[in-house]
Amino acid sequence: MGAATSSLGPMSVPAIAVLFGIYILGLDSMYGLVARNGYIDALIDLRHNGPQYLPGSTNPVLTHFTGIALLDKLLTLAGVMFANVTDGSAPQLSLYGFYFAGQLVSIFTVIAIEGMREGNQGGIMALYPLWGCAMQGLGYGFTMPLWGIAHLLRSKTARKPRRTVAKAIKITDLQSLETLPTALILGYFIPTLVMVVPVPSNTLHQWLGGL
Repeated sequence: MGAATSSLGPMSVPAIAVLFGIYILGLDSMYGLVARNGYIDALIDLRHNGPQYLPGSTNPVLTHFTGIALLDKLLTLAGVMFANVTDGSAPQLSLYGFYFAGQLVSIFTVIAIEGMREGNQGGIMALYPLWGCAMQGLGYGFTMPLWGIAHLLRSKTARKPRRTVAKAIKITDLQSLETLPTALILGYFIPTLVMVVPVPSNTLHQWLGGL
């Protein structure tokens, strides 16, 4: 760690401190707030005790998706949390969700491209699919400050300007780079769009949301 720290850029240490502060704020705003206002308890109570209906409706909550208990619980809670975002009952909330979902495209792209760089191969930054899943599952405010800190500490592309940095930022796996737009369309755009498609069956709508 000492050698890595000594090769950091002049602004890296202050940036890491700021990112850590943002991480603490993100952790509190995403999890601390909903724990204090009773939202998490309400979700858990809904999952275990019921009545198991989607918020503001008489539509039963779908609780079985894959047969894997832990995954089904996560998908059930996610379905309840995003129900009013995707069913059109709260247009202002749907508009915000559409706005935020659009912003994530550029963030996913940056994470993926950084993971493909030659200097990040074999390290934690190369695990960009896991970073993307963490951002989706744990939240942007929780994951991205950690990604930024990891990038400054572990990525060779964040070192002081040297000849090795010029080599580190290159992407040699051009096939992965060329297929990135297609991967984003299939893995993000289409699943996001089908979540908001108006379908007559509420069960089908929840299944599409579980994608």
